[in-house]
Amino acid sequence: MVSERIHANGDDRHVKDSEWLKHQLEPALRADESEFIEVSAEDVIRRNKSQRPPA
Repeated sequence: MVSERIHANGDDRHVKDSEWLKHQLEPALRADESEFIEVSAEDVIRRNKSQRPPA
């Protein structure tokens, strides 16, 4: 019984995760290539560093 409950809860989490991922990715999958911009790894690193809270 306990293992069945744990398994069922894991399935619920998987479904929720899948729904969230679909919601996040679907617009990008449907977007036209012209809607994307090219960025370098340095651009991403710079952006991430500027968003990091001070230590």
